[in-house]
Amino acid sequence: MKINVLGTEYDIELLEQRDETMKTMNCDGYSDCSVKEIKVLKIKADGDVTKIKNPIKYQNTILGHEIIHAFLYESGIESGMQFHSEECVDFFAMQFSKLEKIFDSIECKG
Repeated sequence: MKINVLGTEYDIELLEQRDETMKTMNCDGYSDCSVKEIKVLKIKADGDVTKIKNPIKYQNTILGHEIIHAFLYESGIESGMQFHSEECVDFFAMQFSKLEKIFDSIECKG
């Protein structure tokens, strides 16, 4: 699947198993802004991550997190800069739907 991030096309791939980058980084998803790719582990209810209560929600949280990384990068905020920290990206990924709901409720369109 493809998405447009501020005018730049990114490929999104859901992987059946962790690739070498995920294994090295010990993660379930990553953005490679140098080649405009986002890769996320496809989480299955009966897979190796069985302690996850809602696998689809978890997978979407990872995907949202990686999309935010791509938006920050395409906005000129390089990895390692203050607002590109994992904590900031996690915050926006987890709170996005709540922010969107508030913006929609007051008809605040950007």
